[in-house]
Amino acid sequence: TEPVTTTLEPSSVRRLQESTQWGRTYLAAIFSNPHQILSGLSPDSQLRSADGSEQLLKLDQDLGGQELGLATQLTVTDGDETGASPEMYLAVSDSSGTSQEIVQYKYALIEGKAVLASKLPLWPSMGSTSRTISRVRGHAGKLFVADSLGHISYLSTQSIAAGVKT
Repeated sequence: TEPVTTTLEPSSVRRLQESTQWGRTYLAAIFSNPHQILSGLSPDSQLRSADGSEQLLKLDQDLGGQELGLATQLTVTDGDETGASPEMYLAVSDSSGTSQEIVQYKYALIEGKAVLASKLPLWPSMGSTSRTISRVRGHAGKLFVADSLGHISYLSTQSIAAGVKT
């Protein structure tokens, strides 16, 4: 039998927080062969196994696979004190790999598991030139997208809420 190979792609680490309290840190990562997006609780100095040794990272939550598209990058934003929901953004390739789009999934943690809502395409806007994504980053409810044409797009919280690129 051939060994299963996985390739770790860019990942996103966020501390899931409530309005005044820090929560636990989770890691989400994209793997290929087979294509999966996994997440799990990131071990910290307070997590120890029964024998006192440090625990290893376990990516034991399957967020999805092919049904989410051929994801190449992800970023996650936390909810905030205004009640904004946490969101996951994926850079998803078309079947030829020559064009990508950014899609948003809102999620909720239910009994420690992330549950994704339906996707909302955000970028690029309708009718724009096909391009691939070099980098995608979320910060404070905003999204920044660097593309293969050398452009950096800024998606404000208002445009993300409306589901369109500015």
